[in-house]
Formats: sequence, structure tokens, C-alpha cells
Amino acid sequence: GDIDIAINDGDSYCELCGVGQITARVSYSDDDNDPITNIRISQDLGTPALEPILGTTVVRVSSGATPPAPVPTNAGGGVWVWDFGSYQLIPDGTTPANGEYVEITYRVRRTDGASEEGLYNASKAISASVNYNAAGSGTA
Repeated sequence: GDIDIAINDGDSYCELCGVGQITARVSYSDDDNDPITNIRISQDLGTPALEPILGTTVVRVSSGATPPAPVPTNAGGGVWVWDFGSYQLIPDGTTPANGEYVEITYRVRRTDGASEEGLYNASKAISASVNYNAAGSGTA
């Protein structure tokens, strides 16, 4: 596929303080494709009993202007969504590995009642998906 989402969840973990950091990158390639917009990164943090720490999201892009950091919203069941709205990701490169990207990095903590121990192992249960629309269209 020309669009890929990757999670790097081993950036930084402080087991004793119960705080970790997660990065999710959406990569887009193939110059023949239209730009995409309404990019929504969804991450299931419910299974590992994690939650994002609001106000910690940092956005990086491979080129162009960096959009403002979206505030994650709880979609229910432990799924959190970062919505980039009208930001457009323009494809480049031949594979997602060398294509254009937008990524979020944010801090997480254990949810209330979950042991702070095992934070790193819990992070291995995180899953992610991405939804988007082709620029100028109403559906993905």
C-alpha cells in the first residue's frame, strides 16, 4: 500500500513514575496519488490500560508547514483519536519508508486503578489505525 502507519512505542519509559512516550507516524508515497486530508490517527490504549496525557502531543512532518497539534478525543472503549482536520499530506517517494509523513509523539500514563509497573510491556498491546479522505472528496 501507499499509506502506512507505524508505532514506535519504545522511545521512553519511566516505570517508577508510570509515564511513557509513544510515536505514531503516517507515511504516504507514490507521486501519482492525490493529497490526503482529514487524517485521523486512532490508537487503542484500552487493552494496555494506558491513556494520553493531554497537552503533550507534538507533531512532526517531513516537509512543509507543521499543523497544530490535535487534542486527542476519547472515542470510547479506550480508543483515542487525533484529528488533523484540513491539513493535507502530499505523497512523495516510491515507498512509505521514503515518503512524506506526519507523526505524533505524546506521553501516556497508566489509567486509574492500573499498576504503574509493567508500563513498557503494556505498551506492546497498543494498536493503531489511520482514516483519511482524498483531498477534494467527502469519503475515504
